[in-house]
Amino acid sequence: MALTRLAQKVTQQIEGREDRPLQPRMYYDCNPPSKAHWSYLVFIQKRDPETKANLPRPDDYANFQINPQDNAENLSDGYLDTLSGLSARLRKRFLDGNFADATPNQLFAAETIDKWRAHELPDMVRVIVGVDPSGSGDVDNADNDAIGIVVGGLGTDGNAYLLEDCTVKAGPKTWGDIAASAYDRHSADIVVGEINFGGAMVKHVIETARPRTPFK
Repeated sequence: MALTRLAQKVTQQIEGREDRPLQPRMYYDCNPPSKAHWSYLVFIQKRDPETKANLPRPDDYANFQINPQDNAENLSDGYLDTLSGLSARLRKRFLDGNFADATPNQLFAAETIDKWRAHELPDMVRVIVGVDPSGSGDVDNADNDAIGIVVGGLGTDGNAYLLEDCTVKAGPKTWGDIAASAYDRHSADIVVGEINFGGAMVKHVIETARPRTPFK
């Protein structure tokens, strides 16, 4: 995000209008990226991209859409046909000018997560640490998946809560320590491991990092 510290007073003079101080403005042009991008949060949702809080002066941020069809007389022959021949995902961005979902195949959209984000938590009936391992190591792991480590709780209100996401791409020693630390930090009841990638291995790593940890 580009910001300016320019604060010098400048008089705006437009013929037929009264002189007035010029309001600093910045202009951004983009082919709409995903809804996770700061431009969508600021100009469409009028929210701070860091804190997700509502902007204090939302009217300072405006947006409008110009699509290739609106500028057809200035485009080379065949350009619109080229855009029309793109995949549905690319047409949505480059031809229709629409923001894409943050992750097209996601189970939960960012808007849904934000809607149900809890700022006050009830007491927990039970807390678990879930571990979904991969074959990753501490180095040279670009082609490996991350190890999913999350802390989930069942509240006294009957709702389930995601308390912390500790997902990491690292070797067994590292992710074992991270899972054990999460167990202690949240006073968890048990660690639950995914068995598709070596269930016995997961149990061994957890019990090495934290002996006698309840495991399922």
